[in-house]
Amino acid sequence: MRLARRLSAALRRFGGLIAYGAGSVTPLMADVARVSWGSVGAQAVGFFALVVLARLYTPADFGKYAILTLGAQVAGSLAALRFEQAIMFARSKNAAIGIALLAIAVATCITALFAVALWSGTALMDRVANVVLGAWWPLIALTGWLSSITATLMMLGVKFNLLHRVSMGRFAKVCGAAVFQILMAWVFTPNALLLLIGEMFGLLLIVAVLWRPTLGNMRTSRVALKRYRRAALGRMQRHRELLFFNTPQAAVNVICWWIVAATATSVFGPEAGGQFFMMQRIAMLPVVLVGLSLSQLYHRAAADARQAHGRFDGIVRRFALVSGAIGLTTALLLAGLGPTLFTWFLGQQWQIAGELARIFSGYVAVHFVLATLAATSVISGRLQTSMLLNSCSALAFTIGFYVSGVAFGTLKISVASASAASLPWMIATIIWYHQIARRSRVSMVGSKDAQ
Repeated sequence: MRLARRLSAALRRFGGLIAYGAGSVTPLMADVARVSWGSVGAQAVGFFALVVLARLYTPADFGKYAILTLGAQVAGSLAALRFEQAIMFARSKNAAIGIALLAIAVATCITALFAVALWSGTALMDRVANVVLGAWWPLIALTGWLSSITATLMMLGVKFNLLHRVSMGRFAKVCGAAVFQILMAWVFTPNALLLLIGEMFGLLLIVAVLWRPTLGNMRTSRVALKRYRRAALGRMQRHRELLFFNTPQAAVNVICWWIVAATATSVFGPEAGGQFFMMQRIAMLPVVLVGLSLSQLYHRAAADARQAHGRFDGIVRRFALVSGAIGLTTALLLAGLGPTLFTWFLGQQWQIAGELARIFSGYVAVHFVLATLAATSVISGRLQTSMLLNSCSALAFTIGFYVSGVAFGTLKISVASASAASLPWMIATIIWYHQIARRSRVSMVGSKDAQ
């Protein structure tokens, strides 16, 4: 009888979960559609642009571009010290604008220092990455600065519910960058520098689309600027936990990816590095575009639920269900048809990238869920543990990639070893996110902003 009661209770819980999923996913997908229509369009444009670019630029060009663009991601993620993340917790428009202005000012100062460091260390960077980029290295800082500003403006856009504009900006960025890169390859000799300049042009288009509706109409009187500054400084005091823990975590993640790209080019050569970069870029397209929209919606919904009810585990389950379905679909497609798709769309020279995508498919599925729920630790005030778990995952991937690459000298074994080393940490982090959402600590989410 006891076994029968337990079985009955388990069935009821399972039925409740199915009903919950059916009832919650539909309205959520409506919100996702609002914010990601531009992302879906950008994803389609970006994919077909890569089909053309893969025939205009060589794998070696993409290998050098990987070093530059991943370096720009390092600069862009750290330039504002993650202050833009606090925009979602602002309780007034003045506070949100003040935080954005603070983030842009900090990013500008840090970018200037970073550019000087890169300019003085070009010879050293050439030796580390085993590629000759010379005077191109400082462009990493400029691209990172633009990336940081666009991240701040997109946070403001989501905060102000300008979802249409955010989607428009993403679509304009991908379209503009693709058109520029294709046209320049016909006018000049194709190289990695043209790819990077095209990326910068796309980022400028995002700024053009989002600046006016977010910061273009702000008041610039002395009294208004003081009000913005007071709100930002008040938030900066409450932002210390995010600065001390989330910034190092972001630093470890992006730096590890740059090390992986540098390892691919230095150990296997620029052409193999280009194969890995193309694989990673195609395989992670859903994460970069649709996943970004989903994560921003999750950030806002979870923060609101935390403020209203003190917990947001229902929001975690809802978004995990949607992101898990998208990630699994992507992984199955890559595992089943990866080599065929890459050679058919990109050309025979990219067959190795397709084989790498098949190996990488499991990582893509889990990473999609993890990236969607990444703001959980910020909202629940558990940044220290989150930094440890995510850093361990990133380090496991990097060490697995490097050690197996040096030991076996095969790129496929490196990708398989790196994925296998990091997956347990990623799955454990997702489970932990759900647990802490049920019993969040009092954190900066609950504090009041200066009005």
